[in-house]
Amino acid sequence: MNTGSTVHASMTGLYPLVAWRVENKPVFVAEGNNHDTAVVLKWAESIGLFTNVTELSDLARTVPDSNGVLFIPAFGGLQTPINNDTACCGFLGIRPDTTKAHMVRAILESIAFRVYQILETMHDEVGIIDKPRIRICGGVAANDFICQTIATLTGITIERMKDGSFVACRGVALLAGYAQGACAVFKDERIKLSVSLISLQFVVQSKVL
Repeated sequence: MNTGSTVHASMTGLYPLVAWRVENKPVFVAEGNNHDTAVVLKWAESIGLFTNVTELSDLARTVPDSNGVLFIPAFGGLQTPINNDTACCGFLGIRPDTTKAHMVRAILESIAFRVYQILETMHDEVGIIDKPRIRICGGVAANDFICQTIATLTGITIERMKDGSFVACRGVALLAGYAQGACAVFKDERIKLSVSLISLQFVVQSKVL
């Protein structure tokens, strides 16, 4: 979360990072961690819960809910705001009528709930403006079910990049372009482009139910 010129850290696990520095003026973010998102999905695939990651959203939607099954995504412990590196993964609520679809849905819901948990921590500690936007990228961001669940939990629209490839590289290129005078100045700590050298395009993919 962008905290501007304020450095924010806390005992709940939020820690400060420098987002960028322009004209010797750093802009900071408060970051909360969740280590195991990709690992959890790779593990679920390895034990046969699904065969193709692109089918996850459709599989989760074949059931109306997880049938009481919960999943704790903690192969590497639980980070912000719990901060317990001894926490372990586990399914809770498995019954004779539990199916793969229920287990997959529980896993995807656990990822969304961890995002919600971190966002609530940021809201309580840092404060979030009314009706912000959540912008996401990366492999897990391609999962429509996770995006929709986060939007439903938070009441905030999710904006997903049309092309999420090489996002970090694009950011570096943007800053390099600014340093060489190819891009517009920064205003109110938001990047404004005067040329279409790099176009960061976002589209609304998930809305509150």
